[in-house]
This record gives sequence, C-alpha cells and structure tokens, in this order.
Amino acid sequence: SVEIPTVISKPELMLATPKECYVAVLLHLADKHGIPHSESLTPRQLLEFGEPTAELTEFIKHYEQIRYAPKTGEEDIAKLAELAGKILKQ
Repeated sequence: SVEIPTVISKPELMLATPKECYVAVLLHLADKHGIPHSESLTPRQLLEFGEPTAELTEFIKHYEQIRYAPKTGEEDIAKLAELAGKILKQ
C-alpha cells in the first residue's frame, strides 16, 4: 500500500490591522529563524535575526510610524499589509 503524505496548511492570516500584520510577520520570522519567545521581541529586535531584507526594514519603519501616529489612514494600513504579504512570501 502506498502512503499518501498529508499536507497541513497554515491557517489563513488576516492582514487587516497593523497588529495583524505585525503578528503575521513576527510568526513568519520566528518560524523561519527558530526564534524562541518571539512574542516578547520589539519590532527593532526583529531586524537582528538573519539578514534583514529591504521589505522587512521598510515594514518595521512603517509599522512604527503607524503605531505611534495619532491618526492612521486606510492607505497606511494597505501599505503595511502589502509589505507584510511580500515578507510572508520570502
């Protein structure tokens, strides 16, 4: 009998809010680089694992701007989600 491997897919990640984008990128990097206790890392600390890509550097900068800005527009969140999507494909 031939054994057919089971593929377990990751749940679909939502990228609708800055927090969802950040958590998705955080979990991706934790998995990719084997980062323990990743939930306690600051955004800047994420740049210390591996060789930070231009997308990750821009994502962190944009995330911090959104996080500390008094008002965040839809286009800011869309840009963050776009960057997160690119990072998740790397």
